[in-house]
Amino acid sequence: MIALLLSGLLWAAGHRVIHEGETIEQIARELGYDAKELRALNALAARGAVPVGTVLQLPTEGVVRAQKARVLSVTGRGRITTPDGEVLELECGRWMEPGTTICTSVESYATIQLAKEDAGAHFDDIRLSSSTCLTVVSAASGEGQRSSLVNLSEGSVQVDRPSDAGGLITVQTPVSLTTAEGGSFRVTLEEDAARTEALTENVVVMAAGAEVSLEAGEGSRVSRDTAPTAPVPLLDTGFLLKPDNDAALIRPDFAWTPVEAALGYRIQIATSPDFSRILYQEDIPYPEWRPEFLLLPYDVPALWWRISSFDRFGFESPPSSPRRLTVPTQLRAAEAP
Repeated sequence: MIALLLSGLLWAAGHRVIHEGETIEQIARELGYDAKELRALNALAARGAVPVGTVLQLPTEGVVRAQKARVLSVTGRGRITTPDGEVLELECGRWMEPGTTICTSVESYATIQLAKEDAGAHFDDIRLSSSTCLTVVSAASGEGQRSSLVNLSEGSVQVDRPSDAGGLITVQTPVSLTTAEGGSFRVTLEEDAARTEALTENVVVMAAGAEVSLEAGEGSRVSRDTAPTAPVPLLDTGFLLKPDNDAALIRPDFAWTPVEAALGYRIQIATSPDFSRILYQEDIPYPEWRPEFLLLPYDVPALWWRISSFDRFGFESPPSSPRRLTVPTQLRAAEAP
């Protein structure tokens, strides 16, 4: 299991992951800390090697400033459990202290903003799928970089951040750790295993004292107490065929090109092209979808849809470029209360 070391300064602002070949002394010199103090802060022995994948909490002074995470969007229902054990409804706009656990219900989705720079140019967002629970360990920003650390205990998340952003974001599960300095990736918990997919930039997966680097378009799986598998290529995405971009959403009739070796496809519908608020998601066995009913809000001028493909091992491709659907004004007026 990956080690997460916390001490008396439980929610220090920044974090650092130990990679292969690194020592506490090297990291301390790199970051300008005293090695003895860094060991003491993380309750480590005064000397000796530290396992690969250990997450070090860094002193707050002179590094980055702690932030509160914030709920950006919610579709459906969920709950928030505060560090004091109080259970609250998952609501858009709610601020969360470090140590807060967020859970989505069945067929519910949420997006959490973990940390952002003072100017707001760069930020760390994480999207929770249906039936997902994560705990925000720390979120911080300062000196041109950000540091976000979460524990995923159930379900699946997708990290979305600009590729040119500085800083570090780490998702820890009971069996693995995934960390990256930019771009987008997914982490999904399976039965006694975890799966990571690098979507737009390189990521590192760690487990059992070993690490594997994934390039964009590659995935790896970790079973309990085993090293990550070698990188496997993700499937192609497929090209959206219909409806056309900016077509009016009158009759739901979707199609895309088939992907070789795909077991199925995942379609998502959202209120914006960044998919920060997912309204609907369904897995489809064929490269077409004609639902009899599609309950979507009438009070938005447009919607966006995209697809991804997944193979028989569960690995999911990067999502396709989205297409826009307009909601006819007559329909919105007719259905308005």
